[in-house]
Amino acid sequence: MVHGSGRDGQRFWPGARSAAALGRARMPSQRWMRGQPSQPIHVFLSCASGVDRRFFSIVYASAINEVWRGSVQMGDKPEEPSRTKCETAESAAAKDASRNMLDAECFTCDQAQRTESKPTAAAAIPAVAPTASDNLQRALAFIASQPDPRELVTLAEMLCLGRADYLYVGADGVLVRTTGSGMYFLAAQDASAAERIGSMPLLVGGTTLHDAARLPRDERPILMTHDARQARALGFPVSRGSCYNICLYEREHPLPLAGTLDIRQLGPGDLAVVAAHYDMLPEEDIARHLADGWVWGGYNAQGDLVGFIGEHDESAIGMLEVFPEHRRHGYATELEAHAVNRMLAAGRVPFGQVVIDNAASFALQESLGMTRLSGVQCWTE
Repeated sequence: MVHGSGRDGQRFWPGARSAAALGRARMPSQRWMRGQPSQPIHVFLSCASGVDRRFFSIVYASAINEVWRGSVQMGDKPEEPSRTKCETAESAAAKDASRNMLDAECFTCDQAQRTESKPTAAAAIPAVAPTASDNLQRALAFIASQPDPRELVTLAEMLCLGRADYLYVGADGVLVRTTGSGMYFLAAQDASAAERIGSMPLLVGGTTLHDAARLPRDERPILMTHDARQARALGFPVSRGSCYNICLYEREHPLPLAGTLDIRQLGPGDLAVVAAHYDMLPEEDIARHLADGWVWGGYNAQGDLVGFIGEHDESAIGMLEVFPEHRRHGYATELEAHAVNRMLAAGRVPFGQVVIDNAASFALQESLGMTRLSGVQCWTE
């Protein structure tokens, strides 16, 4: 996150977007899930080993267990996640996992499946009007099949929070459009799959991603890909300034707060001051985020607003800004720690996107115990 002017260091940037859920056992995904599987299928995430990462593996496994057991039901009115139930589910899953992280029913994806770009029968099934439940199941299955599912936390969170519309869901990839800003997010198996999906008339107006890439910059839609190479394959311009790493908070416990700030929710009446200090989003998007209660301000002992932090459409932490005259007091750390704790309390996965050259922001993320993932993601402009 950039705590000053310029690109949002946490990209945590224009729209580091939201999402609750790689596995609604702790994340909003389980708003649509009923019960726990009697004999869990353990999704083994080799990338999620160690004490700090264990819960992420267990939680994600819980969501996939439900999906593959066919217990996702979205016909009923979604319920708000219960932290008590989530923690209970996580504990039960952890015990099963400790006995056998990979049982006979484990959902796996071998290397051939990961690299094969040729569409499978499942991939050929169009995502045309299946139910939201069907699309969610298939999207989560695709995420689980990736070498490191954590790289797709943005997509999982968006879908589990209901913040995106499905345009394509298959075994070879997922394309969605955010309901707030109308940006597109593509996660494909590889560059060939990205090109194939990019040739389908899935965008607003029946155009393709290939068509969109050729439009003038001021007419081109914003696209995020979880792999910058896929954006290049589609013909979108990619620069270092548009490439990011995911920073993910994988621990179970909230962060300690220094108590140097009184952090309060901002509202529509604060539009002028927020827009004056943050130029990475159009003013109408800032106004929408304020109206949705996504932006929080920090006030010092004198009652002065010293900065703010928010949340993007894809539910990523973002919009971190500390006013120039108030920097070097640890306020950025306090604001972000507060944001992480709010997401944890809501059962969500705290994460953000940081521009790959933003050393200062990565240092901040490390100080908060965030895990920096190695994948290079891309926001095209």
